[in-house]
Amino acid sequence: MIKRFAANGIKRFFENRGYSINRPRFHEENAIDLRKLLAEPIEKRKGRLDVLQIGANDGVTNDPIHPAVLSRGWNLVAVEPMPAPFAKLRETYRGVANVICVQCAIGNADGEAVIYALRPVRNAGVYDEHLASFSLETLKKSWRSIPDLDKRIEKHFVKSLTLKSLMRHCNLNEVDMLQVDVEGFDYNIIRAAFEMQLFPKILAFEWSHLTKEDMWSCRCDLIKFGYRWLLDKGDVIAARSDEVAASGM
Repeated sequence: MIKRFAANGIKRFFENRGYSINRPRFHEENAIDLRKLLAEPIEKRKGRLDVLQIGANDGVTNDPIHPAVLSRGWNLVAVEPMPAPFAKLRETYRGVANVICVQCAIGNADGEAVIYALRPVRNAGVYDEHLASFSLETLKKSWRSIPDLDKRIEKHFVKSLTLKSLMRHCNLNEVDMLQVDVEGFDYNIIRAAFEMQLFPKILAFEWSHLTKEDMWSCRCDLIKFGYRWLLDKGDVIAARSDEVAASGM
């Protein structure tokens, strides 16, 4: 209380003399892109980076890897199950030779899966038109602030492949970076990779929609398999310990 009183007094003193005291602010345009930083030693060693993106959406909206795919030529398999975003995804990467787009969900079995999504409405925000999840409960809980949420939720039947089937389908033998954004199903995909003995050098996935149980299990798995991580705005960016050392961090 005394410190605050003194600080306010000093501030008023300078303001009365025409000065303004403000906290310095950091701006995101100068932020470090941790994915790019971790990828650099792999690119130098291999001459390329092989990326698997589950939940690619349209390839642009809230997509943290899109600029590097174009500027650094990362090899990308981009997976998106929903028809409208997938059509935009293909258009986003039309003519980009290092990108393969696959329309399917990644689930526990090959076949068909149910996904819940919001029906697009005129003049709605671009972001909420891209929300979809295997879990109706997750969709309702996470986006309860959206007007008329219950009226806009639709059920979609989409093609589903296991992670193993997807990799076989795409002749994908190696994954340097696994980028996941699937509204609450992220740990299921991470766990499926580990069960296949697939340990990408870099993992990036959404953390905020996981259950407490999945958060704990995921944390234990990351420790078990030698990952270190950073929590960034609800996302986890993790790397094997040797890759962290190679990046100089």
